[in-house]
Amino acid sequence: MKINKNQQSVLVLFVLLFLQSCMNDDNDSVIIDDTPEPFSEIITITNQGLYPGKIDFNNNTNTFIVGSLTRSEVGQVDPYTGVYETFFIDDNLPMPTGVLVEESRNRLLVVCGDFGYSRTSVGFSQSAYLGVYNLETGAKIAGVNFKELFAPDSQSFTSEIAVDDNGDIYVTESKGTYIYKIDGTTYEASIFLDGGSDFAPVSPIFFGLNGIVFIDDYLVVGKTDEGLLFKVPLADPTNYTTIQAPLFVGSDGLELTNNGNILLVETGLGNHAGTQLLRSIDDWETAEVLETTDIPAEEFPTSSALASDGSLYVLTSNSTQINAGNFNHENFNIYKVTPNQ
Repeated sequence: MKINKNQQSVLVLFVLLFLQSCMNDDNDSVIIDDTPEPFSEIITITNQGLYPGKIDFNNNTNTFIVGSLTRSEVGQVDPYTGVYETFFIDDNLPMPTGVLVEESRNRLLVVCGDFGYSRTSVGFSQSAYLGVYNLETGAKIAGVNFKELFAPDSQSFTSEIAVDDNGDIYVTESKGTYIYKIDGTTYEASIFLDGGSDFAPVSPIFFGLNGIVFIDDYLVVGKTDEGLLFKVPLADPTNYTTIQAPLFVGSDGLELTNNGNILLVETGLGNHAGTQLLRSIDDWETAEVLETTDIPAEEFPTSSALASDGSLYVLTSNSTQINAGNFNHENFNIYKVTPNQ
């Protein structure tokens, strides 16, 4: 059968439309939505006696990192299921009180204190130690004992960690008057700043310095018992100043947000349990509260982490249960807070 020119044109057009349709179908079939599934509003860790103290987020493994207040260990939490797995155990960490993930340097930094009830306790406020670990394997890279820097009978309790652009590490001392500095290469420790009476706890039973973050060329440091915030320039730390802001008595962890604000966690030891989102428009000479969130005080919120889904999450330790003699509590919550960062 012969095909005339008109029939041939129609056939060619049909073939072209058919091929285009196939191409569209193929394109549609390979479109992949790689947007991560959002985490739950409340992530519950069910693990009897864990008492997680502080939190950070590991973007390499998409897991939360938490330190147990009772087990001398650091673990990973699945953000979708809340399942906890031990990452490593280090008997030099009676009570991990601060964790900081550095994906860029493949490091995990952990500091500890000691309330006297953990598995490897050496006595109330008698531990001040920094462990540096391989972020991928958990193998220890270095260990620093801050007790070697001052009188051995002094109380000591290291709480939180910050790292500057050079990789040098800063740690707050909650039972003394110091901010420590640790060289990021040699891991040699020194007293970076002694704030004397400004930094000292108002009573031996209280905590002084606690939360800390690095911003540009200075540190912002919180003081738990008085609710103060300090600005400490790295180039001249003795020229520190008190940030003009409301008092946040019972403050604990500080977390820098994506746009330069600070999320401050309040434990409930003062008048509030939850978070305060702080903003400064004058390079942290002053600060104002943008948003406040509430968390049940009985759960004792301690710290927050910025996760891969772009939200901030707050860990509750339930450590008041330990103080009441209950070492068997088993449910610990991580709350999503999504303030105007």
